[in-house]
This record gives sequence, structure tokens and C-alpha cells, in this order.
Amino acid sequence: MLAILLLTEGRTDRALVEEIFRQRQSARKALGINLIGGHSEVTYGLDRPILAGFMLGEVEPERLITPQGAQAGDRVILGKPIAIEGTTVIAREKRAELSPVFGEEFLWRCADFLYAPGISVVEDARIAQRAGRVHAMHDPTEGGLMTGLWEMAEAAGLGLWVEGEAAPVYPETRALCADYGLDPWGLLASGSLLIATPPEDASAIREALIAAGRPAALIGELRPPDEGRWIEQEGRRIPLQPFPWDALARLFEG
Repeated sequence: MLAILLLTEGRTDRALVEEIFRQRQSARKALGINLIGGHSEVTYGLDRPILAGFMLGEVEPERLITPQGAQAGDRVILGKPIAIEGTTVIAREKRAELSPVFGEEFLWRCADFLYAPGISVVEDARIAQRAGRVHAMHDPTEGGLMTGLWEMAEAAGLGLWVEGEAAPVYPETRALCADYGLDPWGLLASGSLLIATPPEDASAIREALIAAGRPAALIGELRPPDEGRWIEQEGRRIPLQPFPWDALARLFEG
């Protein structure tokens, strides 16, 4: 991994730098990553430190999994409900105006989504691979679950059917989205994982994730391209399309 650390002018001290390096070292060891170089500097105009990294890795060809590998007939599993990162961003950035409505305890819980359940999907992916055959994986991020599902189907050139009621949403996410009139399906969803697997392996993968404390649900099926991409929700058939912009962008644009 190559790492670049940009620090704030006038607000950086030794303790801050040591804490950032401690956290980076902890994450590196947990994931088995080697740090091969980087750069740190104090940068004008920042209101918070920024740490960026670039990583390269190797994988045996037979173990390489890409979104393009999904096949017609595969079941789609959603690992962890939506929308983890969007929830924590809203709670952290809108705390002052949300506190009178929801209270501090609720907002602290939402803000802590960054760490629990967390936005990493590394262990979820490992569990899925150990439990059964995985044809494709994709992590929905900007544009939320709706966009992530569309991206998975688009990468494989397939149709997709999704059972809307089967896709879990954190109660905290629903509450914040309802307050702002946002669609949870279009909210920044880092922390969830989409898994495409043969139908005979789907239950084993889902159960392995749940056993490891990672909620998971069967939410759909990949189909031939001529069947289109649809969400069945409350008796209605809704075309599955990517969100033109993330719900967070709509929120912060006012």
C-alpha cells in the first residue's frame, strides 16, 4: 500500500499524527497489508486530516471474482442491511439540527455505524467464499443499493428481479431518511455487499454470514437479459434504474 496523509494547518500536533499512524498500522495488520511508502504534509485550506491509500494485490486466476462473473439463475444475497455509510454521514454532519428531533443517544448510535457494523466488506467476502460458490460480488456505494444492483446486472449483461420487501434497511436509516424525505435505496451504502451465487449454494452462504453476526438476506435473482430489470414492491413492478445522484448529494444541496 502507498499512503498519502494531508494534515490541517495550525491544528496538527504530534499527538494527532501519532494517533493517525497508530490507526493506520492497526488496519494494516488486521488486513495483512504491507506499507511500501507514502507521503505526509501539512496542507493549506483543509478543515480535517485526509488519509488516502493506493493498494495492489495478487490473486490466483481461479479465485478471481468480478461483477462480470454473475450468471443467469444466480441468487442475489445482500450482506448487511442498508445504508451504513449514508446513515453515519447524516448523523455526523447534521447533528445540530437532528438532536432536538432524535436525541443524542440515537445520533451517537448512528454515527458509530462507521465502526459497528462498519463499512468494510472484507470479512463478509471471505465468509461467503468459504461457505459456497461465488460467481460475482459488488459493494454498493454511491447511488445506494438500487445503483449497486443495476451495476452488478449491467456488468454481467443480465436481467435482474429483486424482491423489494426482502431487502433489509436499518431502522435508524429509515428514520433519518423519513425525516429528510430521502429514499434509503439511493443512499450511500458502503458496508453492504452484493453476492451472486448458484441457487443451491445461496442458503449456505446466507446462513454462514448470519452465524458470523452479519445479517444477510436473499433479495433477488439474475435472469436472462431479455427479461429486464425489475423490483417487485408492494404488488407493483418498478423498473430498476441507477439513481442519477446519491441521496446524500440531494440532502447537502438543500
